[in-house]
Amino acid sequence: MVQETIRLMLVEPHYLIQFFSITQRLRSVLDSNPQIRDLMDNPEFVHQLATPEIVNALLIYRSALEDQLYFDEETAEEILQRLLDLFVELAVRCGMIPAIARTDPP
Repeated sequence: MVQETIRLMLVEPHYLIQFFSITQRLRSVLDSNPQIRDLMDNPEFVHQLATPEIVNALLIYRSALEDQLYFDEETAEEILQRLLDLFVELAVRCGMIPAIARTDPP
């Protein structure tokens, strides 16, 4: 499954967006965050994601979000936030967005 997902990511320009548009929660995140959608549409970024370790993690997050009926809203939001943090971290690492100093809320 991991190798097939990597292959599809590299040959299908919009595969990553389709991959994560499986739930209403993820569709609404993509619709309300054009920067994330742009990252997912960027071939350079997709190429950075196309490693077995990262794709395996993406498959796990996707599976967890597909099964969101089995956990509460807070847990679903936490999983979604971890997924978004992964995308931001990868985008920063490959120089697609600048690193921004994080400050913890008071």
